[in-house]
Amino acid sequence: MAALLMNATQLTATNGRHQEQLRLLADNEAMLRNLNNELRTISYLLHPPLLDEAGFGSAARWYVEGFAQRSAITVNLDLPQELMRLHPDVELALFRAVQECLTNIHKHAGSSMVDIRMAQDAKQVRLEITDNGKGIPKDQLRRLLGGTTELGVGIAGMRERFRELGGSLEIVSSHKGTTIIVTAPLPQPSAIGSGKDGKSKRISAA
Repeated sequence: MAALLMNATQLTATNGRHQEQLRLLADNEAMLRNLNNELRTISYLLHPPLLDEAGFGSAARWYVEGFAQRSAITVNLDLPQELMRLHPDVELALFRAVQECLTNIHKHAGSSMVDIRMAQDAKQVRLEITDNGKGIPKDQLRRLLGGTTELGVGIAGMRERFRELGGSLEIVSSHKGTTIIVTAPLPQPSAIGSGKDGKSKRISAA
């Protein structure tokens, strides 16, 4: 964006130098095309249409496969055989948890393998993400568990997201690796009614 703005400034100052104007315009066009492609990719990764269309299971498989190819980290995904559709807020929170944890593992953990396990019963859904990396330093882990945002803004956002759903986030870490466990209650049908506008109401914390 900054480069595009600088080009635009130079373009207005060329005073009729035709070849220079054409060069700047071509440069801007190429950058705009790249920017458009990058924004589309970012938008798709943040909220893939597959999440709405087919649910968390299909979206998680798609994301994990792409992550494993890009990072060369082995990811084992263990989902319930009969995974029912969840409330959209819960599915989005779970998908964000997978994204955040895998991103952190790739950046910081030095891990070669990740296990993602999901369990579901009539009352709640539980997602457990474990790596075999170097673990989180004790002082950093203490601050993360204390709920500060000085370190791990993504973790803080994840914790708040599950807290709003009435769930929880737990972190267990040692020199053998880190496990992050998130849970979210599965509301009874009466807990997710429709508002006056016909749209589903958001799940609120208990």
